[in-house]
Amino acid sequence: MFFKVYFIAIGLAVPIFIWTGNTEFLFYAAVISLFVGFLWFTDRFFHFRKTSLSLFFAWLIIHVCGGSVPIGEGKVLYDWIIVPLVPAPYSIFKFDQFAHFFCYLAIGMLADDAIAPLLKPQLPKAARFLVVVLAAIGIGALNEVMEFAAVCMIPNTNVGDYTNNALDLVFNTLGALTAATVRLKNVTLTKGEKYERFVFDSRARGISVFLFALLVCCAIGKTNAPPASVAAADQRAENAIVAAARSQVGKTVTYDSGYVRLTYPMGDVPIEKGVCTDVIIRALRVARKMDLQQLVHEDMTAAFSAYPNNWGLKSPDRNIDHRRVPNLKKYFERKGFSVAVSKKLEDYLPGDFVTCTVAGNRPHIMIVSDRKTPQGVPLIIHNIGSGTREEDSLFAFPITGHYRIK
Repeated sequence: MFFKVYFIAIGLAVPIFIWTGNTEFLFYAAVISLFVGFLWFTDRFFHFRKTSLSLFFAWLIIHVCGGSVPIGEGKVLYDWIIVPLVPAPYSIFKFDQFAHFFCYLAIGMLADDAIAPLLKPQLPKAARFLVVVLAAIGIGALNEVMEFAAVCMIPNTNVGDYTNNALDLVFNTLGALTAATVRLKNVTLTKGEKYERFVFDSRARGISVFLFALLVCCAIGKTNAPPASVAAADQRAENAIVAAARSQVGKTVTYDSGYVRLTYPMGDVPIEKGVCTDVIIRALRVARKMDLQQLVHEDMTAAFSAYPNNWGLKSPDRNIDHRRVPNLKKYFERKGFSVAVSKKLEDYLPGDFVTCTVAGNRPHIMIVSDRKTPQGVPLIIHNIGSGTREEDSLFAFPITGHYRIK
């Protein structure tokens, strides 16, 4: 019954999203449908409990509603902070985190259904607990890989930043631990009769049919909800630097750090590619008529020893110097553009530049946007690997510098 209702709902929703051009939904629908198809095919071998299946299909509804149901001011249900336990940038406890917990509670139950019959009866309960938890966590990691694939292939997804990714894994793990704990507690029940009777009765079947009907309604509503990563903009006039940076979104679509011989001044690599510094260079040329290629080159020529010697150069190189974060940091410092680094949201204004270190201790730079998350954290505009994007990453990495053009 579950599988029939799911495929009917998806069959109704997919044409709608093909018509509206919602490629993100189509991507996730394909991935989830593959998993549901796997459950349907293997059910004949593993005989999944109806409890496990009901939890999983209930999560599907939670997931679709989370990304579809608008709650005002450009926000959707996933942005709702259920209980404000921890402030930004972690923003715990959100509906999104509840959904991840619930999902891997269900996945853990399904994993136990599949694994338990294959384990030796004399195997300690702790071993069964560990196997179930690790299996569910592994599926959770695969889910994050799928989200990364979506970010790489689809512009303007609702996928969050590094912090969001880490929190997803944490709540996935908590859900898996809960599932394994519940199953161990009920391991003496023969096929879980009491548990099954309590959770999956005739009323639950009726609720499941209603929820899957809601899936189609939510899918239609998603087309009218703006992306969560682009919350309502500040009411003030758009900052010129921010506007120039935002204009690069959708134009610069790849990250390419290769050395390129440039014209001088005003030299640039093709707009469709670049690195994090190119976002700043292009924005300042448009918004402030400042050519960092020329400005940095002239300052390095006058005071070469004041700049970092990370690359073993003996003289300035106008093709690459301005495209290196350490050099931009030094230039901004020398010109008096430095602002104190803090964790106060109000200290970061639209058009500010923020430097940080990302994976592998690599330097990175980004522009503070005039748009904010539902929790009031400024978004940033940068190119961190898949082209210029606007997203919630201000506090995702250790901040090393804060600058404001005067």
